[in-house]
Amino acid sequence: KYGKKDGVIVTEIRFHTDENALEIDIINLPGENHENILKMGDSAQKLVFAPGKRLQDDINSVDTRSLAAHSSGDGAWITQKCAKTLGGECSIRFLPDQTIFTLRCPMMTYEAATKMLPGAILNLANFRLPEETLGIAIDDSKVQRKLMSKFFLYAGIPQRNQIILGKDLDEIVGFPEIVIEAMKKHASSYCLLIVDENLDVVEQNGHEQTISGSLSTQRLRQNLDAELEPRLLALIRSANDSASDIAKYNSRAHGSISKAPIKRNAVLEVLAPFWVKKFQQSTDGNITLEPSPSIIKSDIDGYTAADLMQTLEVIDALCLQSDAVISIRWPLLWEKLFSLKLGLQMMEHHELC
Repeated sequence: KYGKKDGVIVTEIRFHTDENALEIDIINLPGENHENILKMGDSAQKLVFAPGKRLQDDINSVDTRSLAAHSSGDGAWITQKCAKTLGGECSIRFLPDQTIFTLRCPMMTYEAATKMLPGAILNLANFRLPEETLGIAIDDSKVQRKLMSKFFLYAGIPQRNQIILGKDLDEIVGFPEIVIEAMKKHASSYCLLIVDENLDVVEQNGHEQTISGSLSTQRLRQNLDAELEPRLLALIRSANDSASDIAKYNSRAHGSISKAPIKRNAVLEVLAPFWVKKFQQSTDGNITLEPSPSIIKSDIDGYTAADLMQTLEVIDALCLQSDAVISIRWPLLWEKLFSLKLGLQMMEHHELC
């Protein structure tokens, strides 16, 4: 929006093999008032990525105070936050003859990724979880709990073998004990446990608290006996995937997966490396990756406009906080925005069905 209206836009994409980094440049010709923006120097970029502030199309001075006072959308700020969750960053450069917006983030080639897998490249077309595998998930979001049920269905775990937790304080605080009891009840089954990292709860006194799912998982694993632990694969599901976050999750659980939209044909692809590494299971065998349409449809039934309104109210309350508070609470805000998007997609899917 800072480039020439109806002008030519050039997109350049580069992969730096020496750094395992992807870099995307979006290049515009100079737009209206470009000369005034150049006079602002580094403060122009700071304003672009500042929450609640933007450079105005009708700039006619270099009075940055008046610019800062005009609050508007937070698109660039949100984009920067999203880039940071990928371990990358965004920048914008105002040059005399062009404006360049850059996104840079870590990226790995398929060939490099396969070298990190245990053994040879996995035969994903034939990989399947053992029959009667128990699927347990915990998430404080109603939307995410519905999606985790779908995730398990796509992985080949029927609803009768699913336990979805997180609807209240008792389930969130007591989930380690629930997992242990379930594993004892299903004494001959493997257990796939997927835990949300940030579990927000409201205590009886009304005090809000965020419980670390990975830390709770670590305590669970410490309490497992020699019979149960070999049958458990515990994964942390989080929107935060920086190198330090992943290292933390790997030290507390068996690995981590991204809190990204769930794609039917990608679920087993995500699980296979962790499963083979933990259980040393062969990937040979036969499986039909597609669950029946009736199962998929039943999984999204029940999601209502009231659920969306509840999520919107949380987002609205978070956005009304000060900039300092929003910055601290950004992971929660990102998660709620993500939940809202998936909720809308679920309702649209339901209407089409």
